[in-house]
Amino acid sequence: MENPTLDFDVNLFKQRLTKTILWCRYKIAQAITPAPEILWSLADQSLARSDLQWGDFHLPDEFYLRNNQSLIEYADKVFAQRSQLVATLPTQPNAASGDVLMGGRLVVFLVDTALFHGVSGLESKGFFDGGDVPACDTWVYLYHKDHSFHLLSWVPPEFIENVEMGIEVNPEECVRWLDKMMGFPPYRSQLEAIGIAFNQSP
Repeated sequence: MENPTLDFDVNLFKQRLTKTILWCRYKIAQAITPAPEILWSLADQSLARSDLQWGDFHLPDEFYLRNNQSLIEYADKVFAQRSQLVATLPTQPNAASGDVLMGGRLVVFLVDTALFHGVSGLESKGFFDGGDVPACDTWVYLYHKDHSFHLLSWVPPEFIENVEMGIEVNPEECVRWLDKMMGFPPYRSQLEAIGIAFNQSP
């Protein structure tokens, strides 16, 4: 099982990004009508019910209590489960592309600042849940340092507009596009080194 570290592990990030993209592309390809809620398949089965509404909380209660150990354990569980599932997928063509994000974007969920009001979930049509958490199939990396948690997720190009709508209505700005975060986050240089670009203006 992958163990989270206090510092940003760019190699682990790259491995997880690859698996995230493969899994999300598979889920989208299998869907008759792709919609953001299909990317909640790694949530606990007892919670990921078909009758969940866009503003509902999709994860165990402990995840929203900002308990450090619960956050780490649940994210680690998602990463491990997805890794196992990706290993069972049919061989997919390796798309030759200079874009490490394959047309998608990275969104950051600043766990510490979330108010759990649910408006981002409603406006994004289900990409975020009622706690502003991004769909767990898209999670790439949980950065943890000095009691601060940043959950980085990959947004497929099909759902960029949905996420943009969720970000625009989020009053506490706990969800942000990574590439628009000027002078921040602390792992920016590591990501730029692997080809992830940042905008010059917010």
